[in-house]
Amino acid sequence: MLSVVIPAGGGAARLKCALQCLAASLHGGISNIEVIVVNDGGALEIRDCVHRSGREYAVDFELVEIPRGGRSAARNAGAARSRGDRLLFIDSDVLLEKEALVFHSTLNGAAARIIYRGTILHLPWLTAFADPVSGELTVEASRSLRLSNEDACLLASRKLSREAIENPELLKAGSRRPPFQRDLQRWFGGDPANIAATWIGCTGGQFSVDRSVWETLGGFDERMGLRWGAEDLEFGYRAVESGIAVRHAERARCYHMDHPVHGRDRDHEWALEYFAHKHANPGILRLSEYFGGKCSLNQVLEACHGSA
Repeated sequence: MLSVVIPAGGGAARLKCALQCLAASLHGGISNIEVIVVNDGGALEIRDCVHRSGREYAVDFELVEIPRGGRSAARNAGAARSRGDRLLFIDSDVLLEKEALVFHSTLNGAAARIIYRGTILHLPWLTAFADPVSGELTVEASRSLRLSNEDACLLASRKLSREAIENPELLKAGSRRPPFQRDLQRWFGGDPANIAATWIGCTGGQFSVDRSVWETLGGFDERMGLRWGAEDLEFGYRAVESGIAVRHAERARCYHMDHPVHGRDRDHEWALEYFAHKHANPGILRLSEYFGGKCSLNQVLEACHGSA
């Protein structure tokens, strides 16, 4: 069985789209899959979203509620409740293609020693929407764009349709790969021999891991708390140290429903500082330089592991 674990700390409108997308794949003939949503903080809107989506799409989504603990705690709680021998972690703001769900659900045998990450494509225009289905704009977008009626109608036409949510491959033509995703694809496309550096691909938007590996590693580091970022990379780092490789599955695609992000730079810096100190590897700190456009991804990996 494949267990899909989704941490949710907010953003019910996008979570509803993610669940609708999964439901369409499950009704499309994929079986032996469970979907677990972890309500990180017990928000009423998340609880209602899961229950209503379950009734509307006729899928038994399982809800786990925990006190606010952050994404590590939420992922661990979902994995602990799950029954599958393979765990697929996705975020609450992604639409997963059916082919990606099939890919992760059929991994077995030799794949037990491999973490597989999928392709993450972005939908940047959705940043303007508080609700990508209704077309309701965020307060920031309404203030800053100052749209004419004609422009507002044009933007509203870019909201997500039911057809696109249930068949997200229709969104591929308009999607984008931000620099980090492009660099990851290029690096993994070179079939890296340095397994120790492959942790860089362990990003939480979409990756699956064998349950035995998750248990052996002790799950995600909950000491990272509510700080945003790097808990998935840190998990991958521990995995490759134990001999588990990370591999990229290009055709296993998901689509990130972009949304406004505020005040996360310092959180990311703190997370990377914690990560680097925990593993006594100052090269990890160069990720901040990379995200700031001051060095390449190869330079980060060389600083961490020598020739990558």
